[in-house]
Amino acid sequence: MPFPEDEGVTRDQAAAYLLDLGSNRAYALGGRPVGIGRDPVNYVAIREATVSRFHGEVRYDPTAGSFTFHSMGAHGSTVNGTRVSESGLVLSEGDILGIQGTSLRFTTARPQPPYQTVARADQVPTSPSMPTPPLPLQRSVEPPTTGLETTDPRRLSSRKRWRTAWLMALVAAAIVVGLILLYLRRRHSA
Repeated sequence: MPFPEDEGVTRDQAAAYLLDLGSNRAYALGGRPVGIGRDPVNYVAIREATVSRFHGEVRYDPTAGSFTFHSMGAHGSTVNGTRVSESGLVLSEGDILGIQGTSLRFTTARPQPPYQTVARADQVPTSPSMPTPPLPLQRSVEPPTTGLETTDPRRLSSRKRWRTAWLMALVAAAIVVGLILLYLRRRHSA
């Protein structure tokens, strides 16, 4: 389950890094799981429509001294071109994590220029093509709806079908009542 990230490890405490190959950012990895996804609460925030809000996570196993990448996104993720499941894949030096259009290289070496280590407090959502401005931390809240103001064509056609069915049922009931009354009138007059 995703969680808000704390300030995390410093450059000196980092055991490994994720290098964003498109934006020259380096993300320090340490003891806490590192969230990757579209939601700005993730340490590695990727602004792409096809990236899930909580797309993946890098976890550190202190007993094995290794990092594991777990993919949780609807559109999947890869490591060196191989699809990764939620059960995870242990990362090795130089592995490339593919998350839609973004590539992240796993390394245990300290990043050299042009890479700059991004503190969690300074994070800016990444993009494969160019740096983007930070996403707002406030979420817009839409007012509750009654369901009548929707413009979804499938729902509108469903409503039209429902109304047509009701109208046809009312017309059929009126015809049946009319026929019964006509039958009773003829029977009574005879």
